Amino acid sequence: MRKSQMSKELVAAVGLHAVAGDSPSPLVSLVHVANGLTKDLGLGYFEEDSPDYSRPALDALNVTRIDVRKLKETLEESVVGQVKSLVRQCMD
Repeated sequence: MRKSQMSKELVAAVGLHAVAGDSPSPLVSLVHVANGLTKDLGLGYFEEDSPDYSRPALDALNVTRIDVRKLKETLEESVVGQVKSLVRQCMD
């Protein structure tokens, strides 16, 4: 990413998404929570991956675990089937 002249903030967000740290930026927090949602929805690298939502990341976004759970429920209903279908199409 650095060689492609991405911003330092974007490189940091991608690099730190698994472990957001004690005071993550909003972008790091967003990528961290999105990564957790992906795992929570069974769309992670390994299906058995479990999410880890960092409290500082949630705080930086002003969301709670309940908010994340509600978002997960919404995404399960509207997106997961579409993502899996698209992946199947790409694999054919």
